[in-house]
Amino acid sequence: MQRHYRLSPCFRALSCEDVMHYFALKVTPRISDEAHLVKKTGTYCDLPQGTSRLSTVLVLVFCALLITVYLYAGHLLVPFGNVEHPNLIHNQYRNTADATHSQFSEIRQVVFAKVHKAASSTVQNILVRFALARDLNVLLPSIRKNGFSIDESGSNIDPTRIIPHPANKKFDILCSHLIYNEDVIGKYVASSAFRVAILREPLDQSLSALIYYSHFYAIGGLREGVEKYKNNPIEGFLRHPEDFYSKHKMYGVAGSYINNRMSIDLGFNTDNFEASKWNTSKINAFIKDVERQFDLILISDYFDESLVLLKWYLKWSLKDVIYLKVNQNHLANDSRWKKPANISMESLQTFYSWDAIDVALYNHFRDIFLKKLEQEHLFTDEVNAFKIIQKQVVQFCKDGVSGTILRIQKSSWTEEFIVSQFDCILMSADENSLIRAAQFIHYNRFAKFYNTGP
Repeated sequence: MQRHYRLSPCFRALSCEDVMHYFALKVTPRISDEAHLVKKTGTYCDLPQGTSRLSTVLVLVFCALLITVYLYAGHLLVPFGNVEHPNLIHNQYRNTADATHSQFSEIRQVVFAKVHKAASSTVQNILVRFALARDLNVLLPSIRKNGFSIDESGSNIDPTRIIPHPANKKFDILCSHLIYNEDVIGKYVASSAFRVAILREPLDQSLSALIYYSHFYAIGGLREGVEKYKNNPIEGFLRHPEDFYSKHKMYGVAGSYINNRMSIDLGFNTDNFEASKWNTSKINAFIKDVERQFDLILISDYFDESLVLLKWYLKWSLKDVIYLKVNQNHLANDSRWKKPANISMESLQTFYSWDAIDVALYNHFRDIFLKKLEQEHLFTDEVNAFKIIQKQVVQFCKDGVSGTILRIQKSSWTEEFIVSQFDCILMSADENSLIRAAQFIHYNRFAKFYNTGP
């Protein structure tokens, strides 16, 4: 018989030092390191019969992240060096939030269209942290069926491929990859939820996708194009982007991540796709639909400005939107991808014609975004203050001194709040680890409603 994942033994057995130690392993522990935790816990966490040793190791990693999350919820008493009360960090965080939210009613239902290679993983991290800190319900893929996205190649939400909500209640947060479809999403998240997306300058977004997916998902035309222009694939892509693309046998246009992908992610109708690049009426109608469906479109090229604007719209606190960049491309300096491309006006024109739908989409919402910034009173002052705090947070997390805290003083833009090393762990968690931790939390939360595991 299938049993639930019962993670409470991890909470009882692992110390703060164990959490920090295990996270340092980056999810690929040595056997000796695994043995260290097994010795500390005395047993593995309860798992379904027949679970492999590797699965058990992964669960221990997620237990560590769960301890971090439960710190926010006030379920643990963790000693922090010179902090007088072991739960001071949580209390100060909660008090800061209460002080802010007594003034404003924060928005807690959010749909985020996670556009590929547009800083969307960092925004997702912010949303998941917000949800976990408040025990909100996140629409998540099933561990066994989907992994870490809802549906990257379609807009369907298969109820057998997500973690179902008890009593058919709607979810608070959606922030995993899913091609946007207003009607489908409306079945799972309230129509009143705040809807937000993010876009990136099309050339930068396409090159980022080209580099990333050439390393991690090089199939079909992408693989062939990289091989054909192996000495300088970036220049080859700009001159002949069609050589890097072929329709996916199963997913069609949506199986590619380098062909107007931002528009596809936001629900562009892919029928007669190549011809659509010249169909200005269809493109303009799509842009109007996006403008109607979304409350705010962020621009990753103005990332700090975007987060401050998001904070205003959602009536969140400044601590809610601090971040560390995640899911970035990291390539060796001698990599062929670092070679400067000979970007001529002709190459740019070729690329922008190829990426015409994304270009029109981006230009439209960038202009709207910049107008919003001009209209907001004292906006620049708050962004500058946010950038200063961000530098402090990044440096504090980079230093990584166990047991220390960063105290951000009260100002015109924020109540006083504290950043701990556990905040750093959450902010720096890669997308898959954070989503997996959220999945286990939701399975545990919903366990009493179901008789089956994940």
